Amino acid sequence: KEKLDKVNIILILLNSFIYFGFGFGIFNGHSVLDSYLGLFTLFNAVIHFAVLFFIKSKKLADSTLFYSTLAMVFTFITIAIPIQLDGNWVTLMWTTQGTILFWLGKTKKISIYEKISLPILGLAFLSFLEDWSRYRYAVDLDIHAFWNINFLTGIFAVLGYSSAVYLSRKYPDAEGEKFSPFNTIKSFYLPALLILTAYLTFRNEIGYFFDYWYESSSVLVGEKGDEYNEYNNDIGIFGNIYLLVYSLIFFGGMALLNFYKFNNKILGVSSIVIGLLVLFAAQTYGLGELGDLRYSYIDGHYSKYFDVSINYILIRYPLWAAAGFALWAIFKNAKTQLENTKFDIFLEAVIYISILNFLSNELVTWLDIAGYQDIFKLGLSILWSVYSLILVSLGIYKKKKHLRIFALVLFGITLAKLFLYDISNLSTISKTIVLIILGLLLLIISFLYNKFKDKIGDETKN
Repeated sequence: KEKLDKVNIILILLNSFIYFGFGFGIFNGHSVLDSYLGLFTLFNAVIHFAVLFFIKSKKLADSTLFYSTLAMVFTFITIAIPIQLDGNWVTLMWTTQGTILFWLGKTKKISIYEKISLPILGLAFLSFLEDWSRYRYAVDLDIHAFWNINFLTGIFAVLGYSSAVYLSRKYPDAEGEKFSPFNTIKSFYLPALLILTAYLTFRNEIGYFFDYWYESSSVLVGEKGDEYNEYNNDIGIFGNIYLLVYSLIFFGGMALLNFYKFNNKILGVSSIVIGLLVLFAAQTYGLGELGDLRYSYIDGHYSKYFDVSINYILIRYPLWAAAGFALWAIFKNAKTQLENTKFDIFLEAVIYISILNFLSNELVTWLDIAGYQDIFKLGLSILWSVYSLILVSLGIYKKKKHLRIFALVLFGITLAKLFLYDISNLSTISKTIVLIILGLLLLIISFLYNKFKDKIGDETKN
């Protein structure tokens, strides 16, 4: 009936773990007892639960002893799960245990259950990662993407985490507890687990689909006695592009969901930052992968063994569409979550640079397919110059100084590229044509600035 101090609590906990340690040592590796190791661990939880029931019914000691014993009950249950079960069963059981504890904590207002549930849900996520790390490299052709135990486990986990997030919103914390360290961590922790699990569940299935396709593409080639398996390596490139498409749609959708439904600052900023990073990857790594497919299509090396169709080129358009959707969603979300003029200018620059990037790639692709590789540089210079003129016109029409500055900088880069890089390899006629075109564009820009100088002056003054 005494109030226990820290030393007493530590001694009680040490007693429990030393007993479990000796028991584990005896059972583990024994030819007969080894199979009962999970049952022995569960027996430890039952002992602590009996003590807990006795303390509660007799109203003995203080809350410290009660809560420490309760924690030991759930600790031994949590340990018993991976000892007795394997793989996905561990993930499923930890998810179930954590979700039920969180539900009890929220609905019955038992905060200790809520606190115990969070590390268990975290363990479930780590178990997912372990499952996925083995599954990602699977080559078993009997396993089908989007219909296997890993995918179903991921869906179950998403439902579990969704329930926890829903309960957090349905049963908000008391005003005095909202900004406690635990609740602050929880507000990040649960949504992060949900988003990561949802993203990885489908991402890994897409990856596995292309792994499956790659493994099943094998054909036997070569002379008799010197035969070997040839695989279509372009399938991996297709997989990478579709993963980029999926990532752009996922994080763009997350931004839109936040805009229309949650209006959460943390979720909004996270979706903007991650969306911009994926967009950057699409315009660097993604365009490089598209270039490799274009070379495969033109070269035709794999066409001897595999079907090299126009899809090698047309796959760019799902990527363009996904990037456009992500940009639109990010811009829409940023208007409500980040009321910052400088960021708006940055975001506009990202949009116009992205458009220029995709247009340039489109021009290079179709010139390459048509067999006009020798006019890449000239074509890009003309495209960038016309694009600069359009941006100047938009900048004047919309009264946006930063657009005009961006257009003039781009025109300057184009001129530098033309004189330092392009013009040395051009014929006299080509040089004359391109210089006349650029001169005309510069005259048009100059005319626009003179014609609307009063409008520009008023804008600058204001």
